[in-house]
Amino acid sequence: MFYVHLHNYTYYSILLSNNRIEDLIKKVYINKMEAFSVIERGNLMSLYLIYNYILDFNKKYNTNIKYIIGIEFYIYSKNKYKKSFLQPFIVKNKTGYKNLLKLSFYSKNINNICYINKKYIKKYYKGLIVLSGNNKSIFYSLIKKKNNIKLYKEIL
Repeated sequence: MFYVHLHNYTYYSILLSNNRIEDLIKKVYINKMEAFSVIERGNLMSLYLIYNYILDFNKKYNTNIKYIIGIEFYIYSKNKYKKSFLQPFIVKNKTGYKNLLKLSFYSKNINNICYINKKYIKKYYKGLIVLSGNNKSIFYSLIKKKNNIKLYKEIL
């Protein structure tokens, strides 16, 4: 059994982190982790750099560290941005990767916050894993309100 940290940011998530990609991968290697995830807030700009750096790093150190791709959006429905929820997603397979790219394309930047309409999540959910998120996620909100029926429907 091994540990995989699923919620890392890099300096591409402006104002959230100053993690350098190289330093993050070195820490993964030093701590003998087999994989890690980077979930940027509203963008996939680190994707190409991480992918290339991982290829070079694995070749140089004869290792096989895996990279899990992710993104975090504020999800809204019916133009209600004030009632949006922050939700992280990670890729499960190739279909998920393609769908994550589509979601990134359909997202909107309003006042430097990345939003996605819930209708796109419903359309492009295949191959993605939704993480429980933080205290701004829909899951946290429903658990806090003890609304188990709506929570169950939201999960399905």
